[in-house]
Amino acid sequence: MKNGIYILRHVIKKLQKPKISANFLMPLLRCSRKLPTLFVTASRSDERMLSSSHDPTMRRAHVLAFFCLAVKGCLLPEELDGGSPDIHRRYLTESSNMPIGRGDRFARGELPAGIGQSPRASFDSILNVEEVDSALTSLAMAYPDQLRKSKFWLKTFENRSIVSVQMGTRPRVFLVSGLHARERGGPDILIYFISDLLWATSAGRGLSYEGRHYSPEQVRTAASAGIISTPLVNPDGVAYDQKTDSCWRKNRNTAQRFNDSSDPSIWSKSVGVDLNRNFATMFDYRRLFSPESSVFNITSDQPDQPVYKGPEAESETETKSLMHVLRTVKSLSWYLDLHSFGGHVLYSWGHDMAQTRDPRQSFTNRAYDGRRGMVEDGYGEFMEEDQLAGQIDLSKRMVQAMNKAGGITNYSSMESAWLPAQGLDAKKGYPAWGSTDEAMARYYGKHCGANRISGLTVEFGSRSDARCPFYPDAAMYRGNLGQTAAGLMEMLLIAAGERSGPKMYRDATCCRLNLEDLMNRIDAWWVDGPDWLGYSPQPWRPTAWGVLGAGRQNRERPR
Repeated sequence: MKNGIYILRHVIKKLQKPKISANFLMPLLRCSRKLPTLFVTASRSDERMLSSSHDPTMRRAHVLAFFCLAVKGCLLPEELDGGSPDIHRRYLTESSNMPIGRGDRFARGELPAGIGQSPRASFDSILNVEEVDSALTSLAMAYPDQLRKSKFWLKTFENRSIVSVQMGTRPRVFLVSGLHARERGGPDILIYFISDLLWATSAGRGLSYEGRHYSPEQVRTAASAGIISTPLVNPDGVAYDQKTDSCWRKNRNTAQRFNDSSDPSIWSKSVGVDLNRNFATMFDYRRLFSPESSVFNITSDQPDQPVYKGPEAESETETKSLMHVLRTVKSLSWYLDLHSFGGHVLYSWGHDMAQTRDPRQSFTNRAYDGRRGMVEDGYGEFMEEDQLAGQIDLSKRMVQAMNKAGGITNYSSMESAWLPAQGLDAKKGYPAWGSTDEAMARYYGKHCGANRISGLTVEFGSRSDARCPFYPDAAMYRGNLGQTAAGLMEMLLIAAGERSGPKMYRDATCCRLNLEDLMNRIDAWWVDGPDWLGYSPQPWRPTAWGVLGAGRQNRERPR
């Protein structure tokens, strides 16, 4: 009921603002009369109606109904209005929010144990930034033949390392989390899941997540898909959020900070970049999207906004690191980005609806500039039919498994662009571009040798009662670990199949190994050494791109 009270309070605040039109109020008032149970909780609604309906009228009605739900899509209502959350420790509710771990529980080589291997395992705190690193170190030492840990050689603004691990020699799946600092529990999910998988594979055991069970054979099949994982993409932002409980979203780069502001709140809000808006393909959003698109509510050129896209595409170490993997690992066919909250498995393009008929409707075609980002118009982003069908099938399988795995969140699947968001026009959807679009864009951008990657997003968990609703309590945290792990198992089982093998873009103009691909591979070897993830004990050498004068921004000399 507290979720409903929060939403009603937000509606009252909106009513006090004279600029708010009836277009915002009427859907809320209608659904509050006809669907009062939707105010009880954001996680128990029958969201499957939205993804299963093919009638545009019905879909609009369902999306309008979802305005009665709690916040979706990683943004709070005030942030959609161009503001930032006004949160301080003393204002947080006194609920049983999961505390942040102190010290380092893995410092002496102790191993993280997930629910799959220890159903009665208790978890008393969220992993802090240091523990994410030490947990992966402990796992790599305990399973040296199965897991390799590496650090990207580019450091974050606050001089932290971004850590990745790899299972298998030709990994097909890339799992990431922690792009948005306040979305607590994502790194923990990936670390405990990887621990479960390593333990079960080594012991010849199965895994159980309450009502979802996997046999030893299924575990071996899942592990055979191979994984690359970056559990914590944004260590600076997470460290700051864990220290301040400020509901912080961005990283901590101060390069664009408003140093001349006399308002301390403006000064502090202008720190950082929204990493999920810093990718290259849709960076020029004012040219690409319709002026009427909701993308202008969820992307900003202003540093003091929580959705600030940064000064230029891939300006941040964190996005450069992810793109290094996407550009150089040619065995990848699946990508999954963990966010919170909402209880959704999202597939397809994030910036517009997908279609499989007209390849001319593409982000590469400037004839369609100014038309993207409207979910019910004549434009749809092209995707190959078998790829879209595969994403739909996997998302449904993940939802079924996650809903059988206990927890308190009821999951549903839908196209990313249809993600409901309170405060946005339902007819325009939620055209959020980010890492999943970028994972798919190189293939559809016709880069010779680019592998076809299917990108999915999981919005795990439900809204908490904390003032920052992204902070889970103990029950939510445990439920998120088990439910999301079951979904990840389904992804690996699909990825291990024959139809998920690598597919690369080739056409008549492509050489067998084109120049760009060759330069990326030479860079990966010369700069990174044998370890492609970025850590190298050898001294720096000029890159192939540097020798040829290409001047790529993301291949800087280490300091």
